[in-house]
Amino acid sequence: MTKKLLLAGIALGALTFAGAASAHDLSYRATGPAGAITSADTNQIDRADDATNYGRSLLDLYLVAEEAVGLAQGTLALQDRLSAGSLPSGNTVLEVALSNADFGAPFVATDIVGAPDCDASFTVVRSTGGTAGDDTARFVISNSDSTCSGFDLNVPVAPSSVGTVTVRTSLRTEGNNPIDGGDAFLAAIFAVNAFQPTFNGNVGNAAGAEGDDFALLNPTPTYTSLSDNGILGKLAIYVDERAQRDLTPGNFVATTDVTDAVVRVTSSASNGFSAFDGAAGCPGNPTLEGRAADSVTGNQVVFTGSTCAGDAPEDYIVELLSSKPNGSPFQVFEDGGVIASSSYDAFIAYDLDPTFYNPDEESEATGDFESIRREGTNVIARMLTSAPVNGTTNIVRMGNLSGNDAAVSVALRNSTDGSTAGITQIGEIDAFGEIVVTPAMLASALGDFGRGDVEFIVEAAPADITAQRFHVTPNGVASVEWGTVATTQTPDDTADVP
Repeated sequence: MTKKLLLAGIALGALTFAGAASAHDLSYRATGPAGAITSADTNQIDRADDATNYGRSLLDLYLVAEEAVGLAQGTLALQDRLSAGSLPSGNTVLEVALSNADFGAPFVATDIVGAPDCDASFTVVRSTGGTAGDDTARFVISNSDSTCSGFDLNVPVAPSSVGTVTVRTSLRTEGNNPIDGGDAFLAAIFAVNAFQPTFNGNVGNAAGAEGDDFALLNPTPTYTSLSDNGILGKLAIYVDERAQRDLTPGNFVATTDVTDAVVRVTSSASNGFSAFDGAAGCPGNPTLEGRAADSVTGNQVVFTGSTCAGDAPEDYIVELLSSKPNGSPFQVFEDGGVIASSSYDAFIAYDLDPTFYNPDEESEATGDFESIRREGTNVIARMLTSAPVNGTTNIVRMGNLSGNDAAVSVALRNSTDGSTAGITQIGEIDAFGEIVVTPAMLASALGDFGRGDVEFIVEAAPADITAQRFHVTPNGVASVEWGTVATTQTPDDTADVP
């Protein structure tokens, strides 16, 4: 099962209710029965720090891991206070309703007591509901104290699923008129994504992302050296340590809850790692945070800790979300072979401690790394067509002045219908040879695009390439001006060639 985020819908709606004003206020209280959830057990991280370190603030909420195996019964130590004044003398009808939960045990009259400023005249009788398995209970509160500002309640809850549990209290007269706004809401339990596989940077911040590397035309042999350090990306499993494993306060998630992990990095080219596999065995293999890959094939490397590294990935890629490091870098090292042009993606499969977590909620995630591209010469030809127009045919001829073959690719940058097309290899220019590109060849590579600007990408230095456009008509052949021609070999003037 693919990792998924469950913080939407009712969860976010409950947060809105929690912030409602101009009514009686439902909240956690500071003390409660042994094992009950109190305000001290909710997230108390300063709001600014919470947002900075975790991406958003979830202040005053009891946070549970959405990956939890299930939430057994717990008790919510709550208080409900009027916005002003006291409960009316006589009878008040209190309704307590749960969303995404039932009462895990009978919710009885003794679970509700007057606030500290109430006197002995405060009494409670349950009228309907409140049995174990119900989600609604109704009570009648009698009070004759003019200073009674509300009541405390201990609510036994058994969540229906791992998610947000919302509590609603409704205060009304016996004539069904609302008291102090009528309803109050509390997002009492809030599920967060406690284990977050992340690729190529920080959660919510791409500052850690790497840039593309380039295989260099020079030095020779061509395309055996990289322009940068070979770090193609970073990854981590971030753990949100604010979350708890269940409804037992203090049972927080930990990095050690990730019990096993495997990392694979795959190349889009069949030989994407053939120039990075070093000597026989582990030396020279690509690394993840300095640990050598345990296996390397033409297009895939795998990290398990079983052969080369000694450390398994779960020992070093699991990080606390609050620290937000850039993750563990994945790095390749040239071994003298010819480097392919390729994109790369990473895959993490991991297990969580089954004591606390549902196996169906763990598993895997995939993310993109950066590409390795080849330096070369880019030429953009304006107003090419994918078929002859009114008897006129566009022809592009390229010549190779060097003794090395040069691959040629094309990409559609714009067109009459607004479509574009990615880079596709269209052929090669033999050493000291030529290639002639026709509309039929462009249509085969880029589709029937009508008219547009086509970029030609040649794996050779600009000084080694000649290029010219021609219009072939019934009346003869005419040369045509190019759009732009690259004259340097810097990565900014190159393009990806598959």
